[in-house]
Amino acid sequence: MELINQFLKRLEDEGIRYVHWKSNTNIEQALAGIDDLDILVNPEDADQLNQIFNELKILRAYSEKDSWQEGITHYVGIDSAKRELVHVHLHYQLSVGYDFDKKYRLPVEASYIAGRNKYKNIFIPSVEHEFIVLVVRLILKNAFVPFLLLRLKSKINLFKIRKTQGIVSEGGYREYTDLRDRADQSRVKAILAEEFPCVSERVFNGCVATLENNSSLKAYFSSARFLGLELKDYKSHGEWKSFAVSLTRLSKQRLKTILSKTGIYRSTQGKCAEYGGRIIAFVGGDGAGKTTTIASTADVLSHQFKVQQVHIGRPNKSFEGLLFRVLAKATSIGKQADLSSALHFLSLAYNRKNAFKRAQRLRAKGVIVLLDRIPLKGITAMDCPRVHLVANGKYKKLIELEKKLYAQIHGVDALFVLKLNPEIALKRRPGDDPDELRIRSGQIWNNHWHAPYGIAINTNENSREEVLSKVLAGISRRLSRPYLRVEIVGLNGCGKSTLIRNLSECNPNFLSTLSLRRHYILILKNLLLHSWMLFSILRKTRELRMVRVFLHYKISMGVIRRWNAQSHYLNADLILDQGPVFHLSLARKEQLFDMVVSAKDMAHIKRCLQYIFEMEASAEVLYRRVRERPKQSGRAQFLNAVEFNQFCYEYNEAFSVVNDLNIPSSKINTDNVTPAEVLQQFNEAVKNG
Repeated sequence: MELINQFLKRLEDEGIRYVHWKSNTNIEQALAGIDDLDILVNPEDADQLNQIFNELKILRAYSEKDSWQEGITHYVGIDSAKRELVHVHLHYQLSVGYDFDKKYRLPVEASYIAGRNKYKNIFIPSVEHEFIVLVVRLILKNAFVPFLLLRLKSKINLFKIRKTQGIVSEGGYREYTDLRDRADQSRVKAILAEEFPCVSERVFNGCVATLENNSSLKAYFSSARFLGLELKDYKSHGEWKSFAVSLTRLSKQRLKTILSKTGIYRSTQGKCAEYGGRIIAFVGGDGAGKTTTIASTADVLSHQFKVQQVHIGRPNKSFEGLLFRVLAKATSIGKQADLSSALHFLSLAYNRKNAFKRAQRLRAKGVIVLLDRIPLKGITAMDCPRVHLVANGKYKKLIELEKKLYAQIHGVDALFVLKLNPEIALKRRPGDDPDELRIRSGQIWNNHWHAPYGIAINTNENSREEVLSKVLAGISRRLSRPYLRVEIVGLNGCGKSTLIRNLSECNPNFLSTLSLRRHYILILKNLLLHSWMLFSILRKTRELRMVRVFLHYKISMGVIRRWNAQSHYLNADLILDQGPVFHLSLARKEQLFDMVVSAKDMAHIKRCLQYIFEMEASAEVLYRRVRERPKQSGRAQFLNAVEFNQFCYEYNEAFSVVNDLNIPSSKINTDNVTPAEVLQQFNEAVKNG
């Protein structure tokens, strides 16, 4: 696979000290991407390795086991050309033991890597090193505690087959015999004495004898006990604790499985991508292959990631949807056909809105959501408001309600528009109504939709495999880019609003303000805690506006503190206009800084924001731009030129607070640059920053 080859080449070029530490009997399958790449790396090379992962878009993937497997992590990359995932099982230490409690660490990583040999384009350990570690692994995996944790049926079955198939069977035993037959036993003895002082030759030979016999549970338990005694200085805890933590972890997993089968608990299998879940939307005309593409994408990604499909076009029923459906039925019985139709459309709108809300909840849990259809501006033949078509727009209130519901269906992370000539679509779907198909597919084909961020793919010019490759490449780019947390700072007239508007055109999932309306407890808490401060601000400034501004600031800081404490931020790009940095600047300008801002506030802002983008312009240009906006209100609107210059000077002095925060930042003067150039510089700045 190309991605595997690139990864291994970069490891060698950068001098990363690593080795593919286990399962090298099947190394060809690992190189082909069928099996995981089990890479042991010298911890001193971690920073270089992370840089390689970032450049190749190989993402950290989090599993439930991460919390109890120290030094073991997962990385997953998407090879879009091969339409497959590459799974790197990364180890910084040799942790061995039972799957649910790898409590032993073999302190031989350095010598294990040093003894490596090159096979094709990958480094693997010497046969003798790998043989010694495999013997230790197999014995510890078949100790008494792992046996106790087996289900009763599995215990009985193991007891029955121990004589015929062996206790270690199939792949594990084939690997053992392969390494045993290829290993130089005299060299095994020398390496054991020199590099594995924690394991005596006598105990090791006993373990080998147990594996050779491979039919006695008692022998495995005994060998594991003696091996455990020799490794006692290299284990994190004792047998009883091992049993307790393993039982807890295993029971939790089994309970989830049972609840999932009964439908009580919905669990999505797989790992969470490093930067969280994403909503990937697909829109396509009839016959364009949308359903097939979504299914193929889910099949590839679900090998490692948590993936769910949500259908907006045909959504599941919701409570509100059912309620309006009942009302529609009742009005139909009452021979109110027009009202019944309008209520039916509202029922569908509620169902679609709730389906999208479910997609957002799944994204917040780290799931990659594949969204089948979504309302698009310009598309009027499907997934759009319809009440206005009933009775010549008679039901004004229902029309407004439906528009509000559809307006809430926005905020996807990527959009793929699958296009197909309607005449070709008719040949693929001869049973469809030709007129309806031409309208639905024609709007997609003729680019009636408006979504500059969408990736259009002609499914007639591209094969199914090529379409899937393009989709996977786009998803890889989106998964590998973390959400932004940026504030744009500058005076009115410098172009902030234009930049925000342009960003909204090319980025479907971002917020420019912190919505605090639903934080009722925080609002009440801050009103009580900071009532004296707010009164002091009012007394000093004589402006109620200032009270509202700094109350908003304190509530915002409460939200930011919560985000920082949980290390969990919004599932959207946060590109703030008049955010916390602006409030700090305003506090400094109004000489309220010591009263309003605390050292903890500064620390939390620094931790939350990744970048500050400063925009400026000369006072003359700003004055002209502000005066040309008669509909806007603000203090600067009513100042003469001299007063305006002083106003700009005071704010520019206050913006020096950016330097105090030590957050990466850049500054652009917008006197002689176009909005398109500002947008380009912003994108480059946040990408490099």
